Amino acid sequence: RRENTTVPPERQPLSLQSILHSSPAHLTNTELLQKEFLLRQGQAADALNDVRLAVSHRAFLYRTAVRNAKSEAATTRARREVQGVSQAVAKAARVYHLARKSILALVPNSPVLNDFKELIPEDLKADTSKLDFNAAGSRTTHLSWIWSMGQEAETPAELKEGMILVIADVRR
Repeated sequence: RRENTTVPPERQPLSLQSILHSSPAHLTNTELLQKEFLLRQGQAADALNDVRLAVSHRAFLYRTAVRNAKSEAATTRARREVQGVSQAVAKAARVYHLARKSILALVPNSPVLNDFKELIPEDLKADTSKLDFNAAGSRTTHLSWIWSMGQEAETPAELKEGMILVIADVRR
């Protein structure tokens, strides 16, 4: 007896040019290539935004829920919530990595890759001590590139203000 193994359309993988061939020389349909390139750029930008939001949400939870927990049960609940947000960070980072990998497969020397850099584990951490403008040594601290990507900030102080605004959005 044969069961119905039909995959719903929204679950079917698309065979786009970036995954069909291992060599960019095999990419022949330039119109499709351009459309996928724009799609992957948007996907990477959206994933990077999701990474920023999740990292700032996790930092907010550490600063409020975990630090202010008065009992062991409250600490456990807060840490479980942080763990859930950490999974969201990992998922968004995975989506970003796959979109960047596809961009690299489509156009290996694209100047877009200067904007969409490789994510490293340090980029996925939010050190909220860097947000204290008056702390000793804060002038020499640097935020990760993910906080400046797509932002119009020019100085480190403006980058810090942008990170504070993202964290304030998470609080709402």
